[in-house]
Amino acid sequence: IDYLKSDYFQIEREYLQENLIDNILSNINAHSLFGKFLSNIGSHKKAIDYFEELYKNCLANNNNRLLRKYEIYIITGNLADAYADNGQDDLALKYAFESYERHKNFQNNYSVPIAVSLLRLSLIYLSTEQVQLAFGYIQEAFQNLPINCNSQLLGALHLCISRCYFKQMNYSDALTHCQQSLEKFHETKNSIVLAETYYLMGNIFQNQTNNDMAIECYEKSLVYQKNIYSDSHPIRIRTCDSLGEVYFLTGKYQLALNHFLEVLKNKQSNQNDEDLCILHGSLACCYHILNQYDFALEHANLSLTISETSLNIKDIEVSYILLGEIFDEQRKFFRF
Repeated sequence: IDYLKSDYFQIEREYLQENLIDNILSNINAHSLFGKFLSNIGSHKKAIDYFEELYKNCLANNNNRLLRKYEIYIITGNLADAYADNGQDDLALKYAFESYERHKNFQNNYSVPIAVSLLRLSLIYLSTEQVQLAFGYIQEAFQNLPINCNSQLLGALHLCISRCYFKQMNYSDALTHCQQSLEKFHETKNSIVLAETYYLMGNIFQNQTNNDMAIECYEKSLVYQKNIYSDSHPIRIRTCDSLGEVYFLTGKYQLALNHFLEVLKNKQSNQNDEDLCILHGSLACCYHILNQYDFALEHANLSLTISETSLNIKDIEVSYILLGEIFDEQRKFFRF
């Protein structure tokens, strides 16, 4: 229910209501919104199943050739997004290219710029670390923008190219496009992408060792995320973890500890999870510096147990070094 109350879904719902009457495309757009909702709450496999079933029904039952072409374009695009969200990049690319080919061959004007399909391809290539391909598609998208392009699409394009520049460590251009993205997304009140843009800016500032600005951006991102995602959503956990890391770097160890504990409380993981090993190590470091040695030893031992289970030699060495430092400081502390 909280997800459905978010700005993003309210705007989409209002759009559907305004266009429901005498709009032959409204039915597939409504179906798409529900599938996107499943993805946004983290139910990527359910979203995939939903869109796959929708695709089968469209192929089997829709006899209107023009409408069918548009529906297949929409569904295959949504399938590409859902598979990408689920980390299945090969299938994401398969459906993204199918959607793109349909889009290129539209004979009717559905008011959908080709830049939408090019953006999707760029984002998938970014997730596979093929930055040059991603950069090529997003540049082509900018070259094919309509005269009256809407703010939602412009914001998404600027956010995507800023990610490309970030991957290339061109932080100046990345920040410039993030700012342009924010301007457009503030117009649309799309809190999902506003949160993502602020998070990316936090990454950029952190890589520039501008930790104060990184904290400011991460905190802004978290404010939006709290109105969208549950405490245990991976996106929200990621931001809490980043805040813990930057607060630690700035010497604000209690704040770092608070955020790391929030991550531990809500993180869903197994005992062999490498991220969990790092998290326990971070907690041990915070407790160590704050002279809370019993807690420091507890988390250092948990980190060691996970690293030994996964046979990660580097992490095992780090855990033993950390344990040695804690024992040494503990002796000094109680001696005086």
